[in-house]
Amino acid sequence: MTATPNVLEARLKNLITANPDHRESRILDAELAMQSRSWLNAVKSLALLVEEKPTARLCLLLERALRGYGDLTEAERWGRMAITAAREPEWSDIDPRGGAFQYANRDWARMVYAFGDAGTLINTRYETSERELEAGRPVALPAPGGTQDAIKAPRTDVVTPPLDYVPED
Repeated sequence: MTATPNVLEARLKNLITANPDHRESRILDAELAMQSRSWLNAVKSLALLVEEKPTARLCLLLERALRGYGDLTEAERWGRMAITAAREPEWSDIDPRGGAFQYANRDWARMVYAFGDAGTLINTRYETSERELEAGRPVALPAPGGTQDAIKAPRTDVVTPPLDYVPED
């Protein structure tokens, strides 16, 4: 029996409530806001997270939220920033191409020796960049709804400061 979208949303909200200050809970909250088209709330949540530690995943999520909000210029800027932002460590055992724990013998050997010799838990997929961003669109493609003719070089004569979506305390 598959869960309905409302049941899934309720489960995610319960998960967020269990540890509301956790980074992943805050990201889930922003994603739920985007799903309900509450773009400004999503932008505010993601802006706070990006200030703490900007990663490519957060940059792409913020880009998506800004597109929904209607700030296309700022969205494009965050999409460009995602290219050079740090990646997030991915500690999942799920291979993006299939089943769990699909490591080669050399990967298992390296994991065992790294833990046995140095007490360090490593993730070979993260180190070899096998798990790349899944949060947003490929950066090289034009924006949704845009055409190749609409793509222009960015203006370099005017520099505008980024908008601050974070409420002042």
